[in-house]
Amino acid sequence: MNRIFKSLLIFSCSITFSQTGSIEGKSVFKKDNSILPGTIVTLSNTTYGTISDIEGNFKFSELPIGKYDLLFEFLGYGKDTLSNIEVKENELTKLIIALPPGECFEKEIPNLCPIDSKSKSVIPIVYGLPNAKTMAKKKKGKVKLGGCEITGCEPYWFCKEHEIEF
Repeated sequence: MNRIFKSLLIFSCSITFSQTGSIEGKSVFKKDNSILPGTIVTLSNTTYGTISDIEGNFKFSELPIGKYDLLFEFLGYGKDTLSNIEVKENELTKLIIALPPGECFEKEIPNLCPIDSKSKSVIPIVYGLPNAKTMAKKKKGKVKLGGCEITGCEPYWFCKEHEIEF
């Protein structure tokens, strides 16, 4: 009985005197400050990780005090690291993480078919919910519907002659 009492006392003291803090922030795209829901955010060399919510917000609660490197990435965008983020006892560290453009945003894709380098049979691919005007263009063969854009790396053009997207 005495051992159980001592164990409970030590356990409760360690909880009472634990030193923790929190990090919270928002994930945005560096190019235009638009929010990035679904950004993967991790603390290097730990098991802590989270994903930003629909508003781009993320939070790490009850972190042991110390310095952390915050790693973040979003599919189709760049990756980045914020180093030496200090977590202080009973304090909330607020951050805005701005993801750089990834390789999909850095290259410009011309509307020339990669097979024959001609643009005569090349049409744009349109993403998102089509309106009546877009549907009329589709019926005339002036655009191709591409569904929902996910990463920004989806193809921009369609060659009708060779039936390829690029």
